[in-house]
Amino acid sequence: MAAAAAAQTQTQASFRDIFQIRNAPFDADALKQATGISGWDKDFTYFEIEWTDGLYRIVLSYIQEHKVESMAVAGCNHSYRAMISKTLRHPLDTVKKLHDDKDEKKKKKGQYKHNTILPNLGLFRFVWKEEASGDTSSDGGNQSEEPSNQQPPRQHEFYALHQAIGAPQGDSVSLKKTLILFTKGRDKAPLMQTLLDFIVEEKKKETKNLPDRFNIYRFSSQQRMWRFSHKTYGRDVESVVLPQETKDLLLEDMDDFLSEENKAWYLKHGIPYKRCYLFYGVPGSGKTSLISVLASLHERSVGFLSPTDPEMSDDVLRSAIQNLPEKAIVVLEDVDALFTRDRQVQTRNSLTFSGLLNALDGVGSGMGQIFILSTNYRDRLDPALIRNGRVDLHVKFDYIQKREAAEMFRIFYEKSTKEQQQQFADNLYGMLAENKRVGKQTQISAATLQHFFIVYRKKSIEEAIKDVAKFVKKDVNTRQTAAQKREDDSALFYS
Repeated sequence: MAAAAAAQTQTQASFRDIFQIRNAPFDADALKQATGISGWDKDFTYFEIEWTDGLYRIVLSYIQEHKVESMAVAGCNHSYRAMISKTLRHPLDTVKKLHDDKDEKKKKKGQYKHNTILPNLGLFRFVWKEEASGDTSSDGGNQSEEPSNQQPPRQHEFYALHQAIGAPQGDSVSLKKTLILFTKGRDKAPLMQTLLDFIVEEKKKETKNLPDRFNIYRFSSQQRMWRFSHKTYGRDVESVVLPQETKDLLLEDMDDFLSEENKAWYLKHGIPYKRCYLFYGVPGSGKTSLISVLASLHERSVGFLSPTDPEMSDDVLRSAIQNLPEKAIVVLEDVDALFTRDRQVQTRNSLTFSGLLNALDGVGSGMGQIFILSTNYRDRLDPALIRNGRVDLHVKFDYIQKREAAEMFRIFYEKSTKEQQQQFADNLYGMLAENKRVGKQTQISAATLQHFFIVYRKKSIEEAIKDVAKFVKKDVNTRQTAAQKREDDSALFYS
């Protein structure tokens, strides 16, 4: 008990020290002018949440519903560098899953709406009523009929500053939003923690029947910041048609990497705690779909980073890696377009080969990062880029096989029999065998077959089985003719 009290005292002391040794990430004078209250940087406990943090929208939504007063703050647009206090335990770390106990019937009927109104910039005052727990007596396991010692709710007053912050970037200004919560008193870190835990739990109750969604971010090289793009639904692993051994290998590897035991091992041996995967293979074979599965399973956002951007440089890439959104899987797209196998530059930006390697090696980066390099052409990559220790696992994405085509038919036509699934695959691959005899394309991607299912979504099982060969043959042959024409035009141009 004494040890716990000492630990709490030490935590509170650390919390005070942090804010005594650094400038406050807000304009205290502007807040005083708006409210008549002084001492925002000295007499309040505050906690900052950047817009890339998973808490940002959750807390803003709660404030919108419970605010009792709004105030304009002239100084809420200023050029301070946003900083997040690491003293408070992140409430989202205590929630294993925000969206459990899904209601499958509602999901199938599409009875979900996501209309969320969030407060604009400014200062907001809100009151939180904390339910006080009391002791109840029992006798022999039975609840006593005597009134419990339940205390009335305790009211706590909070302020929330929603501000835009930024700094000049060339001829433009790079802006991002940050949310700062305040409560009166210097030693209110535990109270702030309790409030945030409560808000997350309330959100968990509201969304327990909703399918999982995760955030998509894209990095702006010009503004040197991650920009929120949209939320998207995660995918069930069974909906992605890949060889089972491929899915098992990747899922087991990431589960192992993210385990606490594995993290401790990395730290013990002084090895950067990061994981890098190479997704390579034909276009439309499921790379993006599998990334969606991984993000959903591990409750991570996805950040797409284009290293071929004209504004990309070593410094910009380093900035992107150092300022990742919360718990992000970083996807570096089309890495084969950067350098040739002999490291000749293929882009018009100033990113160097060594700068790319440093980013992948975790130099100057945080903890627990997951990189995914995507390419259609592994053979075009410099061996140093994908050597062991830099890229940990190579995952191949290939054309679908006959067994997988039957599996896709089962997924899209749930009432089909095994015989019908087999007949569908036989018809499709019979056509591809005929194509082979006449020198036409003999393989198809999962995306091509998915396109067929989208077009035939209102057709019967029998119609899909009967028409698949004719439909796909026309599609693949048209694509092959177009690809050949592009090659001929290119040869004519360079001859």
